[in-house]
Amino acid sequence: MATLEEIVEHARLRLDDVAEPYLWSDEELIQYLNEAQREACVRAKLIQDKTTAAVCEIDLLDDEQWYDLHASVDEVYAAFYNGKKLCRMYEQDLTDLTRTGVPTHYIVAGTQIRVYPLNTVAADLKINVYRLPLVDMAANDDVPEIPAEHHYRLIDWSIRCCYLKRDS
Repeated sequence: MATLEEIVEHARLRLDDVAEPYLWSDEELIQYLNEAQREACVRAKLIQDKTTAAVCEIDLLDDEQWYDLHASVDEVYAAFYNGKKLCRMYEQDLTDLTRTGVPTHYIVAGTQIRVYPLNTVAADLKINVYRLPLVDMAANDDVPEIPAEHHYRLIDWSIRCCYLKRDS
């Protein structure tokens, strides 16, 4: 498992940017490494989450139709209402938006989710998701949230970003 400081050092070696003044500041490299981690999560679905309450639990109210997903959610791949797995449905397949009853399906549209038919009592919806990191790395001892075997691979994306910087 690599720390942010170790990854930045390896990036500097690969960039041949080891003498001060650096061509790329630590802040730039850290920004690129955070971007790399987010990009890896989107492309390879590296963070699977079923347990983080703030991300995976939604309180269903009896008068709401759509609920906002946590900002880190990239994809919902399963939903459960009272422990029963719901089937995925698409918004264009809805025929009666006002139908109520025990939910059997879930619909994701952009950054929102709803159950169908609409529930009539307050309940919990639990979702399984692929998501982005919850917080960006900032401190030297921070560790990427993705699995350890991918930590040094973040350098490739950060180098790509570094080389996009215009020079004189």
